[in-house]
Amino acid sequence: MKKLLLLLSCMPLFSSSADWDLFPLNQKSFYRVTIDNQVNIGVQIMDSIKYNLSDDVHYFRRNLIYENAASCYQNVFPELPTAGVDGFEIDSLVSRNDTIFFSWYGSTLPFFFLPNAIPGQSWTVISTSTANDYNEITITYASIQQETFLGITDSVKTFTMTPNGTSVGQIPVNNFVMKLSKNYGFINYVPFQLFIYHPSSQDFYSADLVGIEKAGNIYGYQHPGLLDYFHLNAGDILFWRHHVDPSNPMYLPWTEFYRDSIVQAFSSPDSVVYDISGLRLDTDFVVTQYNKTSHYLKTEFNDLFNTPSHWVGFQDGPDLPWMWGLSYNVTAWQYNDLSLRIDSLTLDTISHSYFATEDWGLDTVNCQIQLTFDIFRNFTMDTRMGITSYCLYNFGDNCFVLDGAIIGGLHYGNTNFPTAVSELEMQSSITFSPNPFHTTARLEINNSEFRIKNCDLKIYNTLGVLVRQEKISNLNPDSDREYILHRDDLNDGLYFYELLTSDSSPIGTGKFIIE
Repeated sequence: MKKLLLLLSCMPLFSSSADWDLFPLNQKSFYRVTIDNQVNIGVQIMDSIKYNLSDDVHYFRRNLIYENAASCYQNVFPELPTAGVDGFEIDSLVSRNDTIFFSWYGSTLPFFFLPNAIPGQSWTVISTSTANDYNEITITYASIQQETFLGITDSVKTFTMTPNGTSVGQIPVNNFVMKLSKNYGFINYVPFQLFIYHPSSQDFYSADLVGIEKAGNIYGYQHPGLLDYFHLNAGDILFWRHHVDPSNPMYLPWTEFYRDSIVQAFSSPDSVVYDISGLRLDTDFVVTQYNKTSHYLKTEFNDLFNTPSHWVGFQDGPDLPWMWGLSYNVTAWQYNDLSLRIDSLTLDTISHSYFATEDWGLDTVNCQIQLTFDIFRNFTMDTRMGITSYCLYNFGDNCFVLDGAIIGGLHYGNTNFPTAVSELEMQSSITFSPNPFHTTARLEINNSEFRIKNCDLKIYNTLGVLVRQEKISNLNPDSDREYILHRDDLNDGLYFYELLTSDSSPIGTGKFIIE
């Protein structure tokens, strides 16, 4: 285990804002980003400025208020791994005269923007990244007009973009415009790092404003809270599958099932309580009955709900009641993903959240972060069902997954509680060998119901970031249920995989190690 001191910033911070700021100070801006038909919500919070003699540095997320982090997060830039919606997150912008600069390590030249340009004025962003097919994108201030967005009417400048080349198959930057409002910042913008790093494999896309929180006012999209996630009622039923894959190869994997029937529900602005009567089907095919009470407290979750996506939030410890791990006073979770999905039955839009940690703990007395690198945990939740999975990975796997639910009389997923050996045998499984591997490995589906051809394989690193997605085509000629995986550009380490049918139905998941 390592202990790393959080870096306390001693910079002078002031509060001010000006017309045509790209991201106004102390405004929380929610942006919708659609990549590969997946709709994600990103949050930008500009909350501090350092004034220098020649320029000003505008910082994101440096002054967030976290109750569970005590005073440790104030003016802190945590030394914890982070990743943005598209793999990168804006850290700071430099304002020099009338120009805004954004620097990224992929180029020796920065992206820059002229918010106070005059109509018809153009400027060219040049990239030195060798990965690009072309190296210049010209931005032109095209027009200014009044527009209404999120119920707000404001003056809006429109900027167009023209590259000096093309990449085959790439969605080009000139498909989009950037719109900047006078008082509320960007309405639409192309992420700045794409101007610097845009190989043919990287499509351009737009971040579109869908919500604002400013000075106590809320416009458009509102970040979900405790009662949005936990709103089940008496009569609702949750169907869980608990799968364990032991780290010791001498022991076989096993699975058991739970049926949680909510008999009573209590909610207040600060807590939600479910009284549950349940059934458990164990590995000996014995069904037993149990009763339990599940508590969900605002003090546990509120900091996580208010965390910007792809950033770090803090949960009061020692641990969530249904998780495992080391006993920290405060656990630090990375908010990996906030996505919007359509409810398959009601067609409502629901929010889906994914949190992960390598058992990062926060010592709030000494303001130290404690890190481990051999334990990985994650959990997912959505505004339809609440918690939908929670898993521990420590060489072996220990995972609870919500297979189905009956909510308000509507059936989601698999709502058949298995009561016979034949039903258990229908659970699909995957063989992955050798594991660990160095160059290639073999995936085999051990369920005659499935064929691996045209399936989708997704591979994630230990932070839950998707590092590879491919349509399976290079089949083993001796079997239509086998696939040869090549490591290619994957580094040594632990990875998690998910195998899905062509219509995105899950077949199985697992982990592997490359060494």
